[in-house]
Amino acid sequence: MAIPTALTKLLKSKSLIFVLVLGNVALALTIMVQGQIIQGQKHLIRLLFQDSAELTAYKLAAIAKKH
Repeated sequence: MAIPTALTKLLKSKSLIFVLVLGNVALALTIMVQGQIIQGQKHLIRLLFQDSAELTAYKLAAIAKKH
């Protein structure tokens, strides 16, 4: 018994829609995770910059103390 072409087209279109929806959900989750990672990296950069500025201040104070 052959499957009617209308049914075959319907199954293919539903499968295609399912794959597209699943792909969009995966893409949205990836974008959300990337956003969180970028925010974490920004925070880390700020902390490292503050630490670097503090270390430079200590070095300058040590140099000034020697002279």
